[in-house]
Amino acid sequence: MEVTIRAERSDDHVAIDQVVEAAFGSTEIARLVHEIRCSSFAIPGLSLVAERDGRVVGHVMISHAEVCDDDGRRPIAMLSPLAVAPTEQRRGIGSKLVRAVTARAAELGEPVVVLEGSPAFYGSLGFEPAARHGLALPLPSWAPPEAAQVLRLVADHPVPRGRVIYPPAFDSVSEEPAAMTVATTIVTDRLTLTPLAEQDATAMVDVLGDERMHGFTGGSPRSIDELQVRYRRLVVGHSADRSEWWLNWIVRTTVDGSPVGALQATVAADHSIAEVAWEIGVPWQGRGVASEAAIAVVGWLIDHGVAQISAHIHPEHVASARVAERAGLRPTPETVDGELVWRRSST
Repeated sequence: MEVTIRAERSDDHVAIDQVVEAAFGSTEIARLVHEIRCSSFAIPGLSLVAERDGRVVGHVMISHAEVCDDDGRRPIAMLSPLAVAPTEQRRGIGSKLVRAVTARAAELGEPVVVLEGSPAFYGSLGFEPAARHGLALPLPSWAPPEAAQVLRLVADHPVPRGRVIYPPAFDSVSEEPAAMTVATTIVTDRLTLTPLAEQDATAMVDVLGDERMHGFTGGSPRSIDELQVRYRRLVVGHSADRSEWWLNWIVRTTVDGSPVGALQATVAADHSIAEVAWEIGVPWQGRGVASEAAIAVVGWLIDHGVAQISAHIHPEHVASARVAERAGLRPTPETVDGELVWRRSST
């Protein structure tokens, strides 16, 4: 069933708490939502939920912060937090919530919106680095500078310069994130999976450089510069809001350590689900390498407390379907962006 975006109601509050707690892996952000909702910084009509089959699966809120400069303080709209239930992530729900809430903010006359979050995700929705406009946000020490972002809701409206001051509700939010899951070396009969390092791009550009690898996913092989940028971002190990961990391994032959592919797991902060994906260089395909690596990583994730494993596979990609099946995943009726969702429970 299609996802519906609507304004939150008072009878949604418990469900919103559950979604936010699951997405961030703690109760702290759920308390933040409640405190903002009850404060003078709340903006009526700008707390939205995503609903599927009568169930709340996502939430977003825009409230007022303040921007301080030489002329004093004035209000500025701030998007925080955004949460999607881990089992519903990577289906476009977060993007729909952001587009809907910023559109409503524009209707209410807000000229700009600021936030701290993933530059890649929010950049695709029109946000840009706040520093580019002389606007600073009080980021936690672990967040990259690019996490401070701004969106102009009125095309030619100038972005205010100065320093954003968060509402008092944010004072209770700890700078320390939830404990992070970190990839470790995995050894199988024929393979050694080593945690991704930025310098792996030099060897991997050739491994992943065959056009045939993009037959189902589209696009084209990345250049060395593009791959280095991607790996530099991935080795951070988490999204900007730390609602998900990025675990990446280089798949190597145990015999000589040569890289033959890569495997990624995107893990929800509460360990409720991990989405896995693999890419094996063409010369090593058809040898059971992908299956051996996927089985090992799925087992590693289950051993580390992940409750459910998923993969998105093109319905015509028979080889990937076989890999998923050998790793214990089974097809579901669900599709995301034209790909079939496969799942396995740890129980």
